[in-house]
Amino acid sequence: MIPRFFNKYGINKFTHLFFRDNKLLSNGIYCIELTLNTFKLFIGSMFQDNRTKFTKIFYFMNKKAPSFQKAL
Repeated sequence: MIPRFFNKYGINKFTHLFFRDNKLLSNGIYCIELTLNTFKLFIGSMFQDNRTKFTKIFYFMNKKAPSFQKAL
């Protein structure tokens, strides 16, 4: 699932994407909100300096996709 969302240059081809600061995450980590069909997938990622490689990926699923959340 990860290669579908990210290419070697970073984030690519999202229907809805924006960055915002998240106090729950430490410095250098950003929260990405994507709208995928009927639910939202939240990915918080720790970037390196060039922001092209991901060292940590956290998944936060919306309540609209309980079955998908169980699958994880």
